[in-house]
Amino acid sequence: MAGHLYLGKKEGERFTRYFIRPESAQIEDEKALEDDLEQAKKYEWRLRSRSTGHLKSTVYSRNFSFEVGQPASFEEQDKHPCAVEYLFGALAGSLATAFSTECAKENLEVDDIDVRTPEEYAFIGHPEMVWNIPFAFVTYQRKDGKT
Repeated sequence: MAGHLYLGKKEGERFTRYFIRPESAQIEDEKALEDDLEQAKKYEWRLRSRSTGHLKSTVYSRNFSFEVGQPASFEEQDKHPCAVEYLFGALAGSLATAFSTECAKENLEVDDIDVRTPEEYAFIGHPEMVWNIPFAFVTYQRKDGKT
């Protein structure tokens, strides 16, 4: 095949598709990957935060800005998410996005991904989601010892 890489074939009803990649394309892909890795190693995260009111700061990063409330809050409602909520939200969002991306790579279609803390399952704050609570978390023991 003149130095080309055979990737496989897919048969249809009246046709067969053959997939090949020129050797130069593989070398170009490897070079692009190496370049991306070098850029990632050299990347410097830039972020700044500015106090913009009582119990409120605005964070600026790349082309985004968002408001953050106090470091931690135990009130039922606040005007702005607290820093801990942003941290947990960032982790949950990253997990959901990564899982969805990996499913798409395997040609799996995902209808919905719902990442929650165990406390969110124990506290039924969303009545429309009650049917979706896994039975393993229904017996979650709270910090005050109640189930």
